Parts: sequence; structure tokens; C-alpha cells
Amino acid sequence: MKFTLTRFGLAMACAGIANIYGCGGGGGSSGIGSSSSSLTITGTAATGAAIANGAVSVKCASGTGTATTNSDGSYTVTISGGTAPCLLKATATDAQGTTTDLYSAVEVGQTTANITPLTQMVVAAALGVDPATVFAAGVTTSTATSLSPAALSTAVTTVQQVATNLGLTLSIDPLKATLVAATDNATGNAQDQLIDGLMVALKNSNITVAQLTTAVVNNASSATAAVSAITASADANAPLTTSSLSSCPVARSGGYLYASPGDTALNRIFINFGSASMTPPTGWTGAGTVPTTLASLTGYDYTNGSSFTVAPVTANSVMVPCAYTFTVGSKPVNVRVSAAGLAAFSINGATTSTFPNSTAVALDSGATSAAGLILPIQKKWTAADLAGTTYAMNFGKVWQATALFGTNSAGVYKNFYTKFVVAAGGATAKSWICTAPGICPAETATTTNDYTISGPDPLDGTFTFTAVTAGGVTVAGNPSQVAVYSAPNGDTVAMGVVSTTNLVGLYNNLFFMSNRVSTAPRRPVGDSYGSWSWQVSYNSLGALSQLSNENAFTVTGISSNAFDRSWTSSNAVNYTDTLTLDSPIAGMVTRGNGTASSGNVPKPFYAFTGAGWSVYASAAPGGGSDIASVLKANNFLGFSIAKQ
Repeated sequence: MKFTLTRFGLAMACAGIANIYGCGGGGGSSGIGSSSSSLTITGTAATGAAIANGAVSVKCASGTGTATTNSDGSYTVTISGGTAPCLLKATATDAQGTTTDLYSAVEVGQTTANITPLTQMVVAAALGVDPATVFAAGVTTSTATSLSPAALSTAVTTVQQVATNLGLTLSIDPLKATLVAATDNATGNAQDQLIDGLMVALKNSNITVAQLTTAVVNNASSATAAVSAITASADANAPLTTSSLSSCPVARSGGYLYASPGDTALNRIFINFGSASMTPPTGWTGAGTVPTTLASLTGYDYTNGSSFTVAPVTANSVMVPCAYTFTVGSKPVNVRVSAAGLAAFSINGATTSTFPNSTAVALDSGATSAAGLILPIQKKWTAADLAGTTYAMNFGKVWQATALFGTNSAGVYKNFYTKFVVAAGGATAKSWICTAPGICPAETATTTNDYTISGPDPLDGTFTFTAVTAGGVTVAGNPSQVAVYSAPNGDTVAMGVVSTTNLVGLYNNLFFMSNRVSTAPRRPVGDSYGSWSWQVSYNSLGALSQLSNENAFTVTGISSNAFDRSWTSSNAVNYTDTLTLDSPIAGMVTRGNGTASSGNVPKPFYAFTGAGWSVYASAAPGGGSDIASVLKANNFLGFSIAKQ
């Protein structure tokens, strides 16, 4: 999938809104046949997330039909004169507009057929050819034999073994078992979460569903050979790694990059979420002794040259889905993984940034914590994929007082917005600092910075933006490191850091982007949803952070482009706020002042979201004030992960 920054709106969002965007749709069906009898087929179409408003086509031994999926991916199609076996096709469209056809089958005597990447593997194994080819020709006598109950049962067994070898426990028949797909209003069931895990693994390894299908077709008699063929087509150092954690199939072992404000580089780590020892990617080096294998549920930080342990979080003796504690030395790191496979972290009680960034810039005096984001390494990107225009949110520390940031701003962390234009081919880029989100200089104006772009790095796939001019003056150095990650649903996010003092007066500059394009909220009044979140205030007095595992919101009102919500804090304070979508620019979410039954009211912010995590920041840094104490009190940056 080509990654175009033209649709790449900034990746910031408020706590708990990573799932507010919905895909509604009505169901329907039509049948074609000459008999008064009919065959009714029901099921759910999903790629982990529900395929909403998707087209479903059915071709049977006799009769054809079509349907449109509902918002939860469910469908019903009635075929007049229909006779099984049947082949089914559903078309999924991701956030980038890329379409993927998925196939399934109904055997004689059955009326249920889910349509997912898992069912596509089953049908491919049964047919021995690409299901698309057979579907185009229709169900013939030979096809009917391949779709007999016995043939499909054998194919299911093969796919179950393939899934096991990929670290997914598939103990059910994906064709017939009850599938509840994840939507913006509901969490998927166990089968749906397995599909999430598979799609994350494929995406991180740059393998398409079509390649997966080919591998199964060519090795239908051997699950081991099929897995070998699948992993052979994966990106180097990004294999389809295992995860034996049934509570979180999307937590895949492998290479990751992490960063928080204060970092001067994207830090490289290897995380093992599996139960077996894992070998780090070839060529990975760093400070300290690099282990050749890693024990169960452990990791290794190559930037800081230290090992850490990984422990699932439990509540009432039950594992909390996708919640972990990394122990680095004696310091606990709270980690939460999104359904798209990326994560956020927080360190409580830190006085120096041990993880991340123990060997680089320490936190300010009096710091109490650090927080940031973790991206899986994807090496599919080329510089040409970056071409286009996008906005980014930066959060960094002003190193000296300037007219641009205010005469009292030195030593204070601030957020601001930047427009990037990457030239066709991806060799160069320009940027302009915006006066407000979406309010940016014309491209004919003098640039804030001009860059050359190098990469991707062969080891971790990152790109380096090196400034060559600043404000029209020739300069040298000040590189920025950028990582790009695409989720299974097509959401694409990026994270970057400036390695040295920024030319426009910032250092320790962290920034984020996303291609997320928001739509009107679909959550009904009374709906509840939740997230884990951290809010961090970085300034010259230190950094403050708070972790909340149980942010639960209730929708109290909706309109065409906004919705109202309420929640109760752990200290029994009642809050309300309103989130407005596509304001002031497409893909951005804003919040004005909220209300509280006591104490401080929720502060305004600008926010974007994508791929299951959110980043949000103060709407007007310092409330528009140029007084240092006000700036320190009012600037904040926050992270949230939508609950699974």
C-alpha cells in the first residue's frame, strides 16, 4: 500500500476517542433464481474490525445473490432457488481507500458463513487455487467436490495448524463459529481478536492477504511448509513472530521504536511477548552485551544496553487484555497495546528518564515521570511514499526566548503545528510553522526549514530529515528521525524526534502525524466506551503524569459533527465535555472547556487519532499568555490507548 502524505493529517487525539469514528450501514439482499424455494445465508464479514457497508456477493451450485453488510459486519442474503455449496465474496475498504476481496464458503447443509482472512485461507486450502479465480467462474461440479463437508473440514484443520505456527490459537471453525466483529461501539469476541492478531502480524511483515492465500494454496497439504512460505516473503528482520498470549494476539514479538519528550533519537528495542526464547533481528547492536536469545516475556533495549522483563497485568486474577508492566531495573513501566499493535507507555516516579533515554538527556529537575509511544518497526516504506502535504504537531522545549515563542518562553515545553511538503520522489521537503492548526503560511512564503531526506534505514526503516536552510539562511545539520507505521485498517501514523537543538528554537522536539480522516460520530446516546490514558505536563519545573486504567465515558448527546460525553473520576468528580470533529481542519478533533462538579475543569485541546492510539495537546499553549509561570501551568501533552 502506497503511503501518501496528502491524506496524512496530524495524529493527535483526546483520551478515549480512538474508537469514536464509525462506519454505519444498512443491510439488504437480493436473490436471483427460478425456484420458489430459497437458501438464506447469514454471517459476519470482518478484517478484525467489522466490514461496514461492504458488498457481499454469493455464487452457489444454483443461484446467486448479493447483500450489503450492516455496521457490525453482519449480513443476510436470500437466494431464490439456491442450492449449496456456495462461494462468497466480501469487499473491504481501508482508511486509505484500498480495497481487498475476501472469500468464504457454505457447504451442503449449512447456512452460516463468516467472511474473513481466516475463511479465505480455509477456502484456498480446500480449492487448491486462488478463490478469486474460482469465484469468477462460478461453482462447477468440480468446485462442489472441493467444497464438500469433508474437504472443508480438512482445510480447517490445516488453517488451524498454520495459525498455531503463527502464534495464534485457533480452536474453532472460522467459517461457522460465532463471530462478533469489533466496531466503534463494541469490542470483538475471541475469534475477532485472533483476526486482529493475524492482520497486525501480516502488516508488520509487509505481507498481503493475497500473498498469504498463495502460500496456503501452494502448500495446502503441509501447514509447516505454508508457514515457511509465508515467513520467507516477510520483510527482513520483520518476520511473522509469535504471540502465545491469548488475551492479546496483537502483541507481536519483534523490533519496536519508542520515544517521549526529552529523547534525541528513536530508541530501538526488541520485545518478546511469546512463551519461547526469541532471537533478535540480525545485526542489532547497542550499548552493553547484546543477548543471542531472550527468555520468555522479556525484552532488550538496544539504545540503553539493558534487559527488561515483561509481565501481563492482572485484575482479580484475570489478565487485563493488552496491559503489561515492563520492569527496567527497579522501575516499572506501564505499557498498553492498541488493537493495531502499537502502544503507549508511562513511567511513574522517575527522576531521570531511565526508559526511555537513560543515556541521553535527563528529565528536568523535579521530574516525576515520563511517557511516550511505541511503534512496531515496518520496513516497507520508501522515501517516494512520503510525497505530499501534511500537518504535524510538535512538542518540545524552547531553548531561548524568541519572538516566535514569546519573550518569557525559554526553558518551557510548548506545542505548535507545522505544515510539511515532501517533494515527489521523497528526496527533499519544506516546512512552515503555523500560527494555529490549519492556519499556515502559503507555500510561496519563506520556509521555516528546508530538508534533504535520506533512508529508509536498512535496519529499522526510519528516515532522516536533515535541515539545509532555516528561514532562508543556509545551515548544516539538525537531523530529525522519522518512523512510519501503517495499521491493518489503513490508518498510517508517524513519530519523529529532532536529534539536536532545533533551528527554530526548540530542542528535545517530539512530533507525530497521521493520515486519519475523521467522519461524523456514530456512537448513540447512552453508549459507553473507554481507554487507558496518560497526561503529561513537561516544563522547566518537571513532568507530571497520571495513569488511569479505567477511563469510561458515556455519550450524552450527538450532532452532525460533535458529541457530548460524561465521566466520573476516581475521586468521584463528575466531568462533561464536547468533542468536535474535523475542526478546525479535516481529521482534527477539538475540545473547549469542559465542566466539573468540583476542582479544575477539563482544559481545551486540539487532537487527532489513528491506529488505536491517540495524542492530544493543549489547545492554546499557555492560554495565549507570554508569562512563563502561566506557560508552565497550561502546556500539556497526553497519550491514550483505546481499550481492546
